[in-house]
Formats: sequence, structure tokens, C-alpha cells
Amino acid sequence: MRYREFQPHPALQTYIECYWAVYDDSQTSRIAAPILPDGSLEIILNLGGPQLLDARRFGQSPDSRCYLFGQQDRYVLLTNGRRIDYLGIRFRPAGAYRFVGVNVDKLRAQVLELGAVLPSLQRELLNGVDPRGPLSARIHQLDRILLGHLKPVAKQDLTIEAAVDLAVRKRGNVQVSEILAALGVGARQLERKFNRAVGIGPKLFCRVLRFKSIYEAARQSPIERWAAAAFACGYYDQSHLIRDFLRFSGTAPAVLFSKQWYSEHSRLTFLQRKLLPEFETDDE
Repeated sequence: MRYREFQPHPALQTYIECYWAVYDDSQTSRIAAPILPDGSLEIILNLGGPQLLDARRFGQSPDSRCYLFGQQDRYVLLTNGRRIDYLGIRFRPAGAYRFVGVNVDKLRAQVLELGAVLPSLQRELLNGVDPRGPLSARIHQLDRILLGHLKPVAKQDLTIEAAVDLAVRKRGNVQVSEILAALGVGARQLERKFNRAVGIGPKLFCRVLRFKSIYEAARQSPIERWAAAAFACGYYDQSHLIRDFLRFSGTAPAVLFSKQWYSEHSRLTFLQRKLLPEFETDDE
């Protein structure tokens, strides 16, 4: 299994965090893995074998090829086919708004075929990204297509950008009242702006960032005392931490990060783990 990240065109980097690719044609059986919430919207282009995305929740067809992941408030189960070849577009928390052209809160907790929201973009991705071409060519094709779909806005919303930046810098360990005080806006205004541009409210966004932060900390080294780690990452107590792990990953932290996990997954990044359970990074 190989995983690689690519930087988008400079004109897109304000809105897109990265492109990523996952590929492997050596699978001998179907595998299921959770996709974890991380505070971002994503487009995933499936260039490999059939897959199912939590069919009981979303009713997806295994023949679907292009998905739009709205902001998720819990994990999504992905069942992969034998040949894995994904190409992903990971937006910054408030970046998808410039492409989707609608309030992204309408996409919350949904995984849709991209064509249901952006049919022209889906057509261009399916017709314009060569599944047989090298990764470098695919990345240039993504840049060309997305530059053509970047929608102008009448006025840049600096308030929401500052709020998202503050929450991200503090890894979610910030109260909404602190954001309100720092930016000088009202609670209703902030909630409305977050829902429209990010897809979820500021409180839930910070919860997802806190979960991502402690997940990354646990991934890098074993946590001996989960209660202390919970407090350090902004949780009231260990029970709140466990509640978030159950909601966002489907597993309690001490169960997920077992000794066996560390022996098998010590090299994985958050994005790698959220996509598939077993990875080798591509060191080329």
C-alpha cells in the first residue's frame, strides 16, 4: 500500500490543504476501515475497484466513482475492493465554500456522489483525470480542473478565517467564548458563519480538532495515563475523551491504541489511518 501527498497550484493553496493518492493492486480480499472526521471536506475520486461507503447510512452504489464528503460528525465505514486507487482533494476547513457555491452545512454528515452537487465538476474529474496516467500528470489535471471551478466571492470573510485559524492553532483547545472575545463578534453571527463556510458549528469543530490532536499524540507514542492526556488536550475528564473516541472512531482509545496497534501502525499519519487500517508510506 502506498500513500503520497501533493501540494496544489499556489493559487489553490489558500483553499486546498493537499491532494493525496492511495494505491495498491495487491489486495487479495475486501477490507473495511473507518474514515475519521478531521474538520475538513473532501472529494474522493475512486479510480480502482468497487467500494461501498457505509451503505446502510448512505445507500451508495459500489459503482460510484466520485464522492463529496461533507463535514462528518462521526466515522464513516469504507469497504474497499481488491484494487485500490484513490485520488483525494482535501480542502482547508473553510476552503470548500469557494468551489461548492452553496452553504456547506447542507452537506453535513453526508457522503454524496459529487454529481448531485457539482455535476460539471464530476464530469471533468471523471473525463479529465487519466486513471492510467502517472501521478504527476493526474496532479496537473486536478490543478487545471479546480482552477476553472474556483468561484469568485464579493468580499472575503476575514472573521471566519480568523476564527478557524485560532481554533486550528490551539488544536481545538479553545472555548467558543474565547473566539467571540478575540474577534468581537456575537455568538449567533459566529455560529451562522461557521455553518455556512465550514459546515459545522464552532463547538463541534473544536471537538473534532481536539480529537485529532490527541489521536495524533497517541499515534506518535503510547499514552500511559489517558486522564492526564485528556486534560492536556482540553477535555474536562477522561469520560468526555472516551465519548469523543467512540463517536469519531467507533472505538475506545485504550482499545484502539493497543500494543499491537503500535507494532503495526507506528509510521502512519492521521490521514493515512483515517483512510485505511494498514499502510506503507511511499518514500520515493
